[in-house]
Amino acid sequence: MEQLSIVHPILAMFGLTALVWLRMYRLRVPAALRGEMKPEYMRVASGPPPSEKVVAVGRHFSNLFEVPILFYVLGLLLLMLERVDGIYITLAWLYVISRALHSAIHLTYNNPIHRFAAYVVSCLVFAVMAVRFGLGVI
Repeated sequence: MEQLSIVHPILAMFGLTALVWLRMYRLRVPAALRGEMKPEYMRVASGPPPSEKVVAVGRHFSNLFEVPILFYVLGLLLLMLERVDGIYITLAWLYVISRALHSAIHLTYNNPIHRFAAYVVSCLVFAVMAVRFGLGVI
């Protein structure tokens, strides 16, 4: 049963990504309908950009398909190889919490220093997971 516990933080990351995706569409569709997002910008991100809020949510959504993809892969490897333990579960939840904090900062008051701090924490937590996994399979 402990092996399946890694699925919960993975699903939580899916949920976070889905929330950001919904927010992106909630901002982008009205902006496009109002003519704030020009067709050139939607096609190849050139031309006059829409509001900062619309741009930020799009960039943030893209960011959730960078390092988090490695988190998903590692979580699935842990599950498939039956390597899940309490330490991995704790680290996985810390990763998700730090990514959620990063999202909250980026999509609200967007202080770059605070946002970067949350990002660094998430990367360090993931690095600990990845190194621990690597050392465990050598």
